Amino acid sequence: MELSLQLLSLIASLLCHHIVLVSARRNITRNVYYDRGNQRTDNGAVDSRCQPCTCGVGYPGSRIVGGSEVRENEYPWMASLWNVRKKFFCGGSIVTDQYVLTAAHCFSEVPATNYREIHVVLGQTRRPGRLYPGGPHVIRAAVVKIHHKYDRQGANVHDNDIALVKMVRPVKFERTTQPICLPMIRYDYGGLTAVVAGWGQLSEYSGTSLSLRHATLPLWAEKECAAVPGIEKTGFTPNMMCAGLREGGVDSCQGDSGGPLMLNDNSEKITVAGIVSWGIGCGAPKLPGVYTRVDKYLGWIMRNTKDSCHCTN
Repeated sequence: MELSLQLLSLIASLLCHHIVLVSARRNITRNVYYDRGNQRTDNGAVDSRCQPCTCGVGYPGSRIVGGSEVRENEYPWMASLWNVRKKFFCGGSIVTDQYVLTAAHCFSEVPATNYREIHVVLGQTRRPGRLYPGGPHVIRAAVVKIHHKYDRQGANVHDNDIALVKMVRPVKFERTTQPICLPMIRYDYGGLTAVVAGWGQLSEYSGTSLSLRHATLPLWAEKECAAVPGIEKTGFTPNMMCAGLREGGVDSCQGDSGGPLMLNDNSEKITVAGIVSWGIGCGAPKLPGVYTRVDKYLGWIMRNTKDSCHCTN
């Protein structure tokens, strides 16, 4: 009898310790840092949910007004967003295994009650004409996180134009689906060259494209962009950046919204420097497209994606 009581006591002790360890792990994994694609807890233990991975591995080339079609898997982070009517309405880019980065204004006409009816299509350079839920590349949205300072009815409806779509299940990273890297912080982007990609209109008055297209654009200095009369009047802020040819003819357009403006940040990895946001017409001379400047929102992105797996730059 004495032996049995000791055995029962030992078993109870082990069970209690197991419960404490699980509870502690849940608490400490809320604060994480990122190393070699894994999320590590404060005590150095690797979170088993996350596998080693890298971001920004693609094949940049030279929608989109005046652009060209991309090669298969050239930008494996590209995502298309579909509304409750099963129609394509915006682009986006994979930034973690469960989040797609896009523009807040994409949801201006989508009631919050319909957010869970939004679908994300991944891993396809040629998008379907109509959505067929249940396909291998289609994932339903779980949550849409719009920046808390975005105000679609405010004096500047274009400021803080950034949002995250959380998918109901994680993405398995493979050749057709990879995340893009977040950018480094810069003082100014003027003089650099970037690439924009999307399924938007081929001209200001055409329909959207079924094939993913891309175009190479020069980035404008912040002061130069803010001085453009039409942009200054509409409302330019330091949270924005401009890209476009002075002579016009190449630009993002309607339907490209939410897609990435891509840049190589001192490495071979591709980063999402901007998000297609707004413009005056499409491809007009001396009127660049305006993009949400992602390096202004790195803290917001990290805070709102901490429940997912990030990859190393």
